[in-house]
Amino acid sequence: MRYQSIKFKSAFTILELLVVIAIVGILIAVLLPQVSKSRGEYDRCRMCIYKMKQIGIALRKYHDVYNVFPPTSTVDAEGKQLHSWRTLILPYLEVTEDSPKIEGIQLDKSWDHELNKPFHDSMPNEFLCPSHWHNWHEKPPTTIYKMISGDKTAAGVSLSSMKRKPSEVILLIEVGPPVPWMSPTNLSIEELKEAIYPTGLEKTDPKEGYKTLEERNPQKKPIIGYAHPTEFHVLFADGTVKTYKNWKLPISELEKRCRIE
Repeated sequence: MRYQSIKFKSAFTILELLVVIAIVGILIAVLLPQVSKSRGEYDRCRMCIYKMKQIGIALRKYHDVYNVFPPTSTVDAEGKQLHSWRTLILPYLEVTEDSPKIEGIQLDKSWDHELNKPFHDSMPNEFLCPSHWHNWHEKPPTTIYKMISGDKTAAGVSLSSMKRKPSEVILLIEVGPPVPWMSPTNLSIEELKEAIYPTGLEKTDPKEGYKTLEERNPQKKPIIGYAHPTEFHVLFADGTVKTYKNWKLPISELEKRCRIE
């Protein structure tokens, strides 16, 4: 009887161990994909911040040369928009073999002119948000990094003319919908007032299937953050990049931080 009792306890202990192993295995199978997904988005956000800092360095180099930040776009004698600030800072970005050369771009002709179309597919890597994954396959490639335009914004002005500290003035923001990287389309201060966060989009019915952000935004309002589910990044005039949660910063407060006074 004593031998049987010991054998029974050993068998019961092994059974418990097998149950625990099975439960752990199930939990790993369920949770690991979610952890990997979260880690992947975390890494993409860190890379996004790095790219915005590189853009900030290029903008400051432009400022060092011209004593002002670039305008959001150049215009011809009739006031028609020609080129984006992204084109203007090309000489100050890190040069790679595939980088477009500003010397080849016809700055006196519009960005979508036939002579400038060969450059449309050569977007510098700095303008690609890592979380804007479908951008990788778009032709021409698009970007969600946009400067703020309008009265009393930092575009086209000098640091010395700002009445607020450069660390308090937003230069650049992540906002959709995406635009071709050479396009002079940016975000005006008036458009910013109408912007929404992804959490403000129309809810989807699972029965209707997947809907894109554009399909859930019939009013075509600017979407702050766009590519990131819970946060967005902004570049300040002093070159720093800050992260904000999508739902915690009122749009009205975001607008104030885009003003130079």
